[in-house]
Amino acid sequence: MIFSLYFVYFIEASFAGWVWECLYSAVKQGRWENRGFLFGPVIPIYGVGTVGMMIIVRLLPDLSAGDVSLWKVFVISVVGSAILEYVTSYVMERLFHAVWWDYSDLPLNIHGRICLPASLGFGVAGVVIVKYVIPFAMERVGNHDPLATEGISLLLMCAFGADLGLSIASIQSVSARIQRLAAGINRQMERAVEAASAVGAGITETGAQGAAELKERLLSSAVGQAIADSTPAQRLALLRVRRTSFTGDLKEAGEKYLERVKKYTPLELAHRILKREDEREEDKADGTGGK
Repeated sequence: MIFSLYFVYFIEASFAGWVWECLYSAVKQGRWENRGFLFGPVIPIYGVGTVGMMIIVRLLPDLSAGDVSLWKVFVISVVGSAILEYVTSYVMERLFHAVWWDYSDLPLNIHGRICLPASLGFGVAGVVIVKYVIPFAMERVGNHDPLATEGISLLLMCAFGADLGLSIASIQSVSARIQRLAAGINRQMERAVEAASAVGAGITETGAQGAAELKERLLSSAVGQAIADSTPAQRLALLRVRRTSFTGDLKEAGEKYLERVKKYTPLELAHRILKREDEREEDKADGTGGK
């Protein structure tokens, strides 16, 4: 019962965090943007922070009795949120080579993963949670029907698990696609150099500018093809990414891919994909094989 209840609180807090992030983005950028890693309207880091605070309050009688000064709650929330946010950002970058939030343009940031203004905001949120949200939640504990809570929790777990699995699979597929994209471009560049050498024209004769233009054309063509071949889930996953964290040639390919995806609205992307598929069908009918 208690685990199911905490999971329901986790989803509620994750949804509240998603609403806050989307509203903040709408005010700041002037347009609605679905924030977060998952496809659904939840941002789990908010749920983890809130439930974590609830568990701490439950384990520490002084906190639950209100004997601890609010400034101490504020400090604990600032430090705890900073650690949680930094670790989450670091792990996600390592796993998926993507960045979902970036504080690089804000003061007193550390590697763009955390910054003082955001941590102070989470500190205030922690005070509100301890002073108002948790007491309200504790009062509701006795009013929950155990069977209904278990049922709701099970449904939410199924939906959350499916969303998490699809989101991870989509972003990993995009990451692998970018790596293949960069590798393919490098192979094409190598073949171009070999062809130039075979006819006695050194690569130095074409000049660095010519080589850069050739690589840009190859990259643009490959990115367009990769976007057209992506699934809707993969494109939606990439729309939430702020930037990639690849290095070297992978960084160039990743940023170009991300730039091209975000250039179009979902409807424009759908139109481009349908248009490309129609062109392929016409090419097949003409016997060109779509090449």
